[in-house]
Amino acid sequence: MLLAVLATLPALGAQENPAASRLLPPQLGHVHGSFLEWEVTTTAYDGDPYDVQAFAEFMHEAGATYTVPLFYAGDDTWRLRFSGPRVGSYSATTRSDHDGLAGLDVRATFAPNPDPRAIGFMVPSGDAFAVLVGDGSRARRTIYNVYQRHDSKTDPDGVETAAHLSDDPRVRGRHIEALLDEVERHGMQALFILVGNNWFSWPREYDEPVPDDVPRRTYPDPVTFEILEDVLARAQARRLFVHLWAWGDAENNNAPDGFGGINSPVDVRLQYYIAGRLGSIPNWTMSLGYDLEEWVSPTEARIWHDTLTSFNTLPRLVGAREFGVWRGESFELGANKFGYFSNDYRPESDFFDHALELFDRAHALPLLYERRFLHTRDDVWDGQTTRRALWQFTLAGGAGGIWGVLWGDGPEYPEPAHLRTHDEFWSARFVHDFERPQRLADGTIALHSSDGRRTVLYAEATDRITLDLAPSADARTAIAVDTRAPYVEIELRALGAEGDHWRAPYASDWAIAIGAF
Repeated sequence: MLLAVLATLPALGAQENPAASRLLPPQLGHVHGSFLEWEVTTTAYDGDPYDVQAFAEFMHEAGATYTVPLFYAGDDTWRLRFSGPRVGSYSATTRSDHDGLAGLDVRATFAPNPDPRAIGFMVPSGDAFAVLVGDGSRARRTIYNVYQRHDSKTDPDGVETAAHLSDDPRVRGRHIEALLDEVERHGMQALFILVGNNWFSWPREYDEPVPDDVPRRTYPDPVTFEILEDVLARAQARRLFVHLWAWGDAENNNAPDGFGGINSPVDVRLQYYIAGRLGSIPNWTMSLGYDLEEWVSPTEARIWHDTLTSFNTLPRLVGAREFGVWRGESFELGANKFGYFSNDYRPESDFFDHALELFDRAHALPLLYERRFLHTRDDVWDGQTTRRALWQFTLAGGAGGIWGVLWGDGPEYPEPAHLRTHDEFWSARFVHDFERPQRLADGTIALHSSDGRRTVLYAEATDRITLDLAPSADARTAIAVDTRAPYVEIELRALGAEGDHWRAPYASDWAIAIGAF
């Protein structure tokens, strides 16, 4: 269960409106930690309580404002959750067409997190992914790679959809922790979960149809949200994210059909509920789904995105997977993309050049390949190809992807420690701003920091790397890493003494970091 600080307002009847009772109890929390929560019980509303909308407009002491919705929790009770993205004091007054939820005054203060490594909401930093850190006034660039382990009848430890996680907290907890162990063991930053029609009816299997004579559920299923809250809390404790696919495809019964479709009143009810119940939890990103060309138009996707993110204006990266012509159909957003450039493109080689091309089309947004480059998929994604793609995507500007174990009892990655080397190398280095990378004549990729003080060089299948240094990079502070091995730094004391090349001890895929990172 997600930890939260809870304060309760005494119940307000339809005729009650005493000024003193309109102030919710002030609360103190920590940035990048658990949200604060207030509870309001009232009968002063009309209609279906799940369709009642009420919003708190939080203002930070420095002037920034955030809109956060109250969501219905049953028994004439609504809850308000808020996680201040920045240290300081916040004040809010609620607005609603329903008297019992309007005019409530809220006060909250967020202190620095006791954990100096705690991470908050994900935001774009130019065309890179970044997370809020420290007092929340700055964002630290990060690589963002998502791990999926598919579930099957003979692989009960996997999970693709929310249906694969138990409603028994003890069983589910062990399962989630094992999955997060895998995320870390493979050097990834997020766990993948497809929700699909589990939003309304848990557990719904990936391709399980609903018979025509069975009424469709049209209210958010509390079990699904309890499961997601549990995953998010456990991931946050490890400084990990969760990447959600809201929907799947029409062919596999995971598109929002049967209740009016995307942006219908039922779907808007769900969007509002997601924004209220999950929107103040920092560590998730969301994509609309996959094979979008089957069931949604770019205009409909844009309405979905704008509605969801307007209900809760705390920082959130939400995307929709683009692809060109596929089976005679296409889904492309053009220049006006969402929070990041989500795509379904499928390079099988030359990953650096492909990512550079997509960055040119990303309009200064982060880039995430959402094809799901699962191990052995398409007879392409063996361990070496996966490892090289991770490095080349990062060197191109920080493109991320979805990786993991293939469905149908796919094989494990042969050397997860080699994938983890990528994360260990970049975790403290990608935080800096870099200029556009260059591929040198011999194939070496050179990446220079914007301040001219740091350089990363990368070359494959070689024992000789061209030295192309940033103007002020200190060659006396340099290390080399064999990317085809567990992470070990080789200190380079005399870099450049042999001329304009570095001679490696043996042929491999090498990365060199030069300067003080």
